[in-house]
Amino acid sequence: MRKLLIVTSLLLVAHIALLFTRRSASAEGGGKATSSTRIGIVLDVGGRGDKSFNDGAYAGADSATRMLGSNIRFIEPGEGADREAGLRLLAAEGMNLVIGVGFIFTDDLANLAKEYPTTAFAGIDYALATDTNGLGSQPAPRPDAAENPVTYPYASFDGSTTMYQNRWGQRLWDFNADGGSQYGLFPDWIEDMSHVGGHEVVDDLARGAEAYLQMWERARNSVP
Repeated sequence: MRKLLIVTSLLLVAHIALLFTRRSASAEGGGKATSSTRIGIVLDVGGRGDKSFNDGAYAGADSATRMLGSNIRFIEPGEGADREAGLRLLAAEGMNLVIGVGFIFTDDLANLAKEYPTTAFAGIDYALATDTNGLGSQPAPRPDAAENPVTYPYASFDGSTTMYQNRWGQRLWDFNADGGSQYGLFPDWIEDMSHVGGHEVVDDLARGAEAYLQMWERARNSVP
């Protein structure tokens, strides 16, 4: 798991957020993969040479191959190609991590993650939308919330505030059962994120724009 997280970090640093199959990054790098971690990346339309997300994804994959011996496979969609089919193919092949490059993969990644619960999915420029009027889906309770629940009260992510269970009159709201069914539960959602991804994920969320700028700086510096 630690190696998988390291590989993911390298790819994200290069700002990766696949239907014609290209050679794996390990093959193009000329070395034999020594890691058991298998990663599949579906590039956005435009492919390599876009001087943006796709090139960043490839640079990150190349670094992961050279430094960790990871086995990485790319799929580069053509115009009008079914991107979801590329993600599904990689998941069906048993990749440990499947990555979609570009916000257009957002819904496909979310849906496939439910179909392939043992596969890790990631998206570059992933779009998170929510709206209580129905224009965006609300975060549902985690299926395994009972094993690692949000407990009340808890400290806010910066430690400055004690957060109590949300109450409307006699109604008590519990994120473990209700999910993010109303905006008052969004602080609980952030707390839940820390249970799943650790405090580093919440810290990155809080840093927002600064993290985005730093990611591009690292991507630029990672290119040989």
